[in-house]
Formats: sequence, C-alpha cells, structure tokens
Amino acid sequence: MLNIELVVIKAEMNALLDAIREANGERGVERYVAEAVEAVHCGKVETEIELLELLRTVVRRSRPPLLSTKWEEAWGNLFYHLIQMILSAGTGSRTVIAHLL
Repeated sequence: MLNIELVVIKAEMNALLDAIREANGERGVERYVAEAVEAVHCGKVETEIELLELLRTVVRRSRPPLLSTKWEEAWGNLFYHLIQMILSAGTGSRTVIAHLL
C-alpha cells in the first residue's frame, strides 16, 4: 500500500514543482519540493509516518500565493492526500491536531 501512495504522492509533488516553476515561485520553496521528490524517488521515505511528516512539511512550506491556479490545484491535491492519510491512520483527532498545528 505504501508503494502505491509513494507513486501517487511523487506524481503530485512533481506537478506541484512544475506549477511552482511555471509561476516563478520562491526558489527556496522550489528547492525544498525538489528535494522532497528526490527523497521519495530514492527510497529515503520508508514508512507511512515518514511519508506523513514529509507530506505535512511540503504542504506547509509550499502554500501557493493568490492567483496561481495550477499551483493552487497541485497544492490542493497534496493537501487532500495529507488529510486522507491522517484520517485513515486510525488514531483519531489527536493525529489530525498534531499534524495540522
């Protein structure tokens, strides 16, 4: 199951990276997302907890500026995936609160 999630999240992060580049987004954000994609690609993310933490950080650091439709859409896909993973973790609201604060 984790391998399937990694493939999907890698594709979503690549879409986000493309949108950031197209919108001439901040270089630090672009670099961080590129490093996150590389970490997933190279197998450095091995557990669901590591994936959840990486995804949470990417979502936080890459929030789009206004009026960047592709960036907003790509970011929204990752945010949605993050929420779905948190809710399916089975630890209830404690996990949701811990990861969204």
